[in-house]
Amino acid sequence: MVILSPSPFFESHADFQLLSSNHAQPFNDVYTLVPVPDKFSDDSKPLLSLQVTFFPNSGISIGIALHHAACDGPSFMHFFKSWALAYRSEGSVPLFHPPPMFDRSLVNDHHGCLSIFLQDLFSFPAEEAPGSSKLAVWDDAVCATFPLSLEHIQSLKKIFSTKSGEKWTPSSFVVACAYAWVCYVKTRDYSIKERAYFLFAVDCRGKLKPPVPAAFFGNCIGPGFVEEDVERLIGEDGFVVACEAIGRTIEACKVDILKDVQEWIKKINTFVATGKSLTTAGSPKFRVYDVDFGWGRPSKVQVTSIQKTGAICLAEGKQGQGIEIGFVRTKAIIDEFSSVFYNGLELLHSA
Repeated sequence: MVILSPSPFFESHADFQLLSSNHAQPFNDVYTLVPVPDKFSDDSKPLLSLQVTFFPNSGISIGIALHHAACDGPSFMHFFKSWALAYRSEGSVPLFHPPPMFDRSLVNDHHGCLSIFLQDLFSFPAEEAPGSSKLAVWDDAVCATFPLSLEHIQSLKKIFSTKSGEKWTPSSFVVACAYAWVCYVKTRDYSIKERAYFLFAVDCRGKLKPPVPAAFFGNCIGPGFVEEDVERLIGEDGFVVACEAIGRTIEACKVDILKDVQEWIKKINTFVATGKSLTTAGSPKFRVYDVDFGWGRPSKVQVTSIQKTGAICLAEGKQGQGIEIGFVRTKAIIDEFSSVFYNGLELLHSA
């Protein structure tokens, strides 16, 4: 198994300020900053590939390609922050606290998930398996970032508390996902008689019985499945409907994250196959803008794999407040989504 492929260094004269901005721009301009992992054999790829790109008089870019077999998002961010901390401290502080735990016996597979997941994955043709690059590829892809300020999020929470009969207060994650989902559904040509689907990743570490330590390094995530009528999502109270639906799924995950675990892979494939699903990558909890090699906070963090998966990417705002939503689609869809997204925010100010 190859752990790490060589790290190439490049020089670019592209517009660093544009690449670091939220503005819509050709996806390929960003994708050139990410390494293409070498394929050493039919069944061997590096777990991690790096590419450093230097922009004269502007800055540098660190592009990373990670094989998901190595770890999930929480584990990777622990590694990345440890790397940054070790560099910043010149090795005097080698690990981000708490230190990672590699003991696989911490995860008890009482449900026989391993054999079930492998059987389901191998039953799909390679080009149709969940996570396949066939899911979505746009030759004219455009990427853009849509920020929700702390003020926007508080206003959305206020709308929920005013219009919903629920007694709980939605988290910033819930309102951001709900708002993005509704905006997306409104831009699609779905029939009002159809169902729309939303899928987000759930960190299972603290939800298993017994719980797995937060410092566990590996893969320990599961899916949160949400579905709702298109007619309700595009209606006057669509945002509230979406919040309630996502909130119900989160609460159900807290009660029993492994409920119907045997059907996870099949259900993911079913959601994706409808062509009416929206998935997520990243999380505001990762605090990606806190990564500091000693040069200060990053000016931009992007997840390029969403060009294949069609997911939206969630992160905390650049200054540590609010949430930003990364999106890759064709220019026509990006423009339409942008119109719905920002018009909705304007209505918040006038409400």
